[in-house]
Amino acid sequence: MKRIFIFILFFAFAITAKAQFGGGGIKGKISGTVIDSVTKKPVSYISVAVYFSTGKAPINGMLTDDKGKFAIYNLSPGSYRVTFTFIGGYKTKTVNPVVTTLSKPDNNMGNVQLIPDNGTQLGEVQHSPAP
Repeated sequence: MKRIFIFILFFAFAITAKAQFGGGGIKGKISGTVIDSVTKKPVSYISVAVYFSTGKAPINGMLTDDKGKFAIYNLSPGSYRVTFTFIGGYKTKTVNPVVTTLSKPDNNMGNVQLIPDNGTQLGEVQHSPAP
């Protein structure tokens, strides 16, 4: 009986310590919709990467859905850099800083406009038989 009481007491202290020292932590998200800056229509399958504002490696990322929407979850409050990339169709866009806080852990970026990259369009290809 004494062991059970000590176990319950230890468990209660552990929960209290976790609550006081931020063991749970608030997690938020960065979300929005990627649209074409010319047509104003959503753009599917854009690569969205999240970095710490001064970081070099992405900490999370995803592709936009078929309606151009994205939501990156499990982000602690802080300052982030978000890049939007689509090879062969749109210019890469970087938004820095994107901030989440304890009082506002979710940051909806709204509509993020990407500029079409017309320089990468291929011209017409003609094939003719060898003589």
